[in-house]
Amino acid sequence: MEQRLHKRYPIELMVRLVILGRVAAVAHADEICSVGMRIQNPNIDLKKGQKLTVNFVKPGHPRPINYSASATVVHSNSNTIGLMFDSDIPTQTIINETDSSLIAPTLKAVS
Repeated sequence: MEQRLHKRYPIELMVRLVILGRVAAVAHADEICSVGMRIQNPNIDLKKGQKLTVNFVKPGHPRPINYSASATVVHSNSNTIGLMFDSDIPTQTIINETDSSLIAPTLKAVS
């Protein structure tokens, strides 16, 4: 079993992936922790090592919540993108500012 250093939380969250100041894709994150996140079916071709900004979007609102993060692509395939944030993010703040109906029923850490 893979050992993780940081708690991962299951979450359904819309994110905007911004590259060079332009929204390159809108996608759904399904897992988040203080150092990274996993994005499902991103419909964008990103390369490992590529830099971008993640805007966290509050459900039902066109503007991001009051947080965005710089990140680096650590893996990318046709189904998922793994991002590592350039600095730790306030995971609980992101979870608290999103619509609780879109958060997984229990916020247990994913191993």
